[in-house]
Amino acid sequence: MLKSYDAGWELHKRFYESIHKFLNNGANIILVENSEGSNERDFVEFIQKGRLEYVKTIHPKLNDIIEALYINIRGLDLNFGISKVIKNLPYSIYRLAFLIGFRIYEPAIKNVSFYSKFYFIWSRYR
Repeated sequence: MLKSYDAGWELHKRFYESIHKFLNNGANIILVENSEGSNERDFVEFIQKGRLEYVKTIHPKLNDIIEALYINIRGLDLNFGISKVIKNLPYSIYRLAFLIGFRIYEPAIKNVSFYSKFYFIWSRYR
């Protein structure tokens, strides 16, 4: 089982130290991180020591989260209830319904709050 805590960032250090052996020049790496226990400053040194270039940190916006949830729901093998309805909606209608529901439905707010803690560290092999 993958643990959510990486003591002393040892797993991250080893990953960044060795990943260049498997990459072509110009290859990109994007890792998902959790802002409740880290920030990009924790990883920039590891990236540089691993002969990679830190490109930037991406913090998802509400529209990104809405789209990710839509893709996730469409990928599930659920064909009943609200999931069946959502799987058959065009994205534009889903997005509108989500934004309306987001303003009046508390579980939607909690769901988005959960996803908003994640961010992406983008690095590139030089």
